[in-house]
Amino acid sequence: MAGAVPLVVWEAWGGSPASAARLSDIVRGLHDALIRSFARDVAEFGRPVLLAPLHEPNGSWYPWSTEVQGNPPAEYRAAWRRIHRIFRSEGAVNVRWVWAAYSLSSLGQSRSAIIRAYPGDRYVDWTAVAGLNFGTAGEFDDWRSADDLLRTTYAALTGYAKPVMVLELGTTASGGNAAAWVHDTFAALRADYPRLKALVWYDNLFAEGVDFRLRGAARDAFRTEADAGFWRAEPVVVPGSS
Repeated sequence: MAGAVPLVVWEAWGGSPASAARLSDIVRGLHDALIRSFARDVAEFGRPVLLAPLHEPNGSWYPWSTEVQGNPPAEYRAAWRRIHRIFRSEGAVNVRWVWAAYSLSSLGQSRSAIIRAYPGDRYVDWTAVAGLNFGTAGEFDDWRSADDLLRTTYAALTGYAKPVMVLELGTTASGGNAAAWVHDTFAALRADYPRLKALVWYDNLFAEGVDFRLRGAARDAFRTEADAGFWRAEPVVVPGSS
């Protein structure tokens, strides 16, 4: 689509989980060469890019999370800021920085989990939330609405003077009506999320038996909602504050 803006979720993995970058290594500059190389590529690209590095720090499934490996929130913030400074020094001013947390309600967390890991207004252009309705798939047994997944985190993110994105949202068909879930989701987003400026739908096979792909009636519901004018004809990129 002409004018489309790429979104890159940049994860600090090596060749395997065992070789994933530690936050302390990023802060100490051990990965500066890789970061600089990518920054130069992005700068050469020239057009706006939405970049979401080190996403979902309040989870426990990534090595850069503040919940694992003894990662203090201050170190997470320092790692993010170092990446940001390197991109700026390499002329990658076309980047818009997306800071994304996972659903607080899903993790039973309070707003403080976001505050501790937030890199600071100077280093963030968009705030974002991710949430998935696993239903009864896999080890899960809880069918949850999108509003239940997003509302608490969205309210916390609106405390920052940034546009809000849903970086990841989707549902399985295990344990409920996926088509109704899609319709209810868009109704809630239209009515109660005025600061929401972008939405990324998760449409993928998560794992064996945990399928978020839109199929059948759920796919038709999504198409109907998209055709109802929820989407802008062209994405809007908010100028960076840095």
